[in-house]
Amino acid sequence: MTTKSTIDAAIKEACAAGVAPSIAFSISRGDEPHSEWFCGRHAEEPNSMNTSSQSIFDLASLTKPLTTTLWCLRLVNEGQLQLEDTLGSYLPLKNQQLRSTPLWRLLIHQGAICAHRQYYQGFTASDRRLLDRASVKTTVRQKLAAEHAIFMPQLFEMYTDLGFMILEWICEAASGVSLCQAWPDLPSHGPRGLHFRPWPQPSKADQYVATERCPWRKQLIQGEVHDDNSWIMGGVCGHAGLFGTLDAVHMAARQWLRLATNGSHELGIDPELAGLAFGPSAYVRETSRIFGWDRRTAGRSTSGRYFSTTSFGHLGFTGTSIWIDPTQEIVAVLLTNRVCPTRENQLIKDFRPAIHDLAVQMLQTE
Repeated sequence: MTTKSTIDAAIKEACAAGVAPSIAFSISRGDEPHSEWFCGRHAEEPNSMNTSSQSIFDLASLTKPLTTTLWCLRLVNEGQLQLEDTLGSYLPLKNQQLRSTPLWRLLIHQGAICAHRQYYQGFTASDRRLLDRASVKTTVRQKLAAEHAIFMPQLFEMYTDLGFMILEWICEAASGVSLCQAWPDLPSHGPRGLHFRPWPQPSKADQYVATERCPWRKQLIQGEVHDDNSWIMGGVCGHAGLFGTLDAVHMAARQWLRLATNGSHELGIDPELAGLAFGPSAYVRETSRIFGWDRRTAGRSTSGRYFSTTSFGHLGFTGTSIWIDPTQEIVAVLLTNRVCPTRENQLIKDFRPAIHDLAVQMLQTE
């Protein structure tokens, strides 16, 4: 029988095997309190802080659904954006195909734009400390505006950071405020909840879990965003930059579960828009992602074997993930720093589905 102690032992074994120096995991069903586990230290150094409920993780691409998608859908809900609005109606994009692409395609990664660019390589690490973030962001957005479509959007999906950088820019244009100004007012966000950490940052960063020993920045990254494009632009971006504790992420994910199951939630998105976002709808088909989130891939999902086909989730490059199952009303959150001290560590690929399997088995026996 799978118990809480079984999962505790599996997480401790994963830490010892080098999956990540720091691991936090939680799972809940319905409105029951979530179970949580913590193991390891914030970094490999023996004097670093122990992982606990107070540990703050770099959430990486969980920024896309938790912040940018939420901001966008709230603006749609308030009538400041329309899903059918074209990108060119808000932004000075040079490519005609991108200009004519509707907003909703960005939300399911059908924006026809490439996955990633190393925009930060146009700067040096010291430049960021000399330039103000608004100037750097303006330079990067000039590069975004010059991007070209690389496929026909109705034919393919391509997971992309650039699409969500554009989505942030559109939300800013529509609302008249920047993400820096908007995020503290979003549900589940705030200094003690989900938050960004813009530079210049306070020197104290011990409570933040370390990520990579960066060859470009020439230091162990701790208390500042791991993603280099986000870092060069000041740490507040639509694709990466969000931080949070295990509890903050789990509470936010529960709001998305309630939205998906027509329950009472705090996201500020009405049922009609939620129906379009989760599908089936004119925008979300069986073969596509839902708005801002990935769907479960049968047979090889990082959620393991027991999440239902209605499940949705998202991964973060630093070793984070959320999986939400509306059918079983399950929320599972895994936070790690698997990139510490190097992104070459891929051991999390086997650990992720295994720990989800154990956790669902535990729920099934309770």
